[in-house]
Amino acid sequence: MPSERRHLTAGPPRNRTAVGPLVTDPVPARYGHAEDVVVVYDGGIPTLEIAAGVVPPPGALRGWAWSDPPQTGQRPRPLPARRIAEALRARADGCGFYLEDGGTAT
Repeated sequence: MPSERRHLTAGPPRNRTAVGPLVTDPVPARYGHAEDVVVVYDGGIPTLEIAAGVVPPPGALRGWAWSDPPQTGQRPRPLPARRIAEALRARADGCGFYLEDGGTAT
């Protein structure tokens, strides 16, 4: 069976039923990037076959690695680290969060 190759942020996972996003985080235009919305879904734990099929396009990333929850506070920049922490909290609470700049909206 060929491995599935897809963009990592393409949408809800195809290998399971997505109930809804864990976090939705509008991102304002800054640093030369256009305004955007980041949506994070719980993709579950991939099988070895699915994990082997996650292949970023050449030159798209300087590097990447699978991370467990404690590592997510150490590896990414502060904004993605906040977004990941909130997604893990949403998964633990069984709900979804609306964020602003990677943190819970006030």
